[in-house]
Amino acid sequence: MSRLNPLARMLISFCFIAATGLTNTFPQLATLLVCYLLLGVFCGLTPLKAVAVLRPFLFFFIFTLLIQLFVSADGHWSRPTNETTIYAVFYVSKFAMVVGFSLLFVRTTPASDIVKIFYLLFQPLKYFRISPLDAAFSVLVTLRFIPLLFNEGGKIMDVQRLKGILPLKGESLPLLRTVRVVSALITPLLVRTFRYASQIAIALRYRTGNPSFFALAAFNWFDFVAISIAIVISAGAKLALS
Repeated sequence: MSRLNPLARMLISFCFIAATGLTNTFPQLATLLVCYLLLGVFCGLTPLKAVAVLRPFLFFFIFTLLIQLFVSADGHWSRPTNETTIYAVFYVSKFAMVVGFSLLFVRTTPASDIVKIFYLLFQPLKYFRISPLDAAFSVLVTLRFIPLLFNEGGKIMDVQRLKGILPLKGESLPLLRTVRVVSALITPLLVRTFRYASQIAIALRYRTGNPSFFALAAFNWFDFVAISIAIVISAGAKLALS
């Protein structure tokens, strides 16, 4: 995987993410799960380590599953049925697969290469007077500082417990109210994350004064072969089991 052009790695990840988003049956999803594990091995991760990559997002997967099970489309409380349970499991599994393919790209790509890729993709932003460099560094910092999210989340929860928004440790809370108060955690957490990312991006921007730093290497035959294989496998997983 390290031999591939960084942009090629991103395109390969995008192929599998797109295929995952288009799946509508469990056999298709199971095939993509095998592709995910094989891609993890190709990236130097054992199947167990490839699955462990998703561990920091376990809370979000469980929360999404509960939302799908107990909250109807119109926002009211509902009792789960066999149909809604199957849909919820399938939806959360797709979400986990998308996160997994994204994390494989992040884990196998150096930070400097990620900046180069997003710097290239964000070039149109300069027509709106937005610095592509600042935007690229903001994305990088947001991706790399995922552990900071959980640290800040713990601090926010402690503050909200003192304010009475969340129950104290050991106290129970009805499920429906739990779903409602989660927004009181997510909103300040996202605000803090993007604020930190913006500040660090500005600081890093002034440490990179060489424009050649952002030049990506040209594609070679190995990159084109790898992208072609990824397209064939991801499209085959969708079409063959349709």
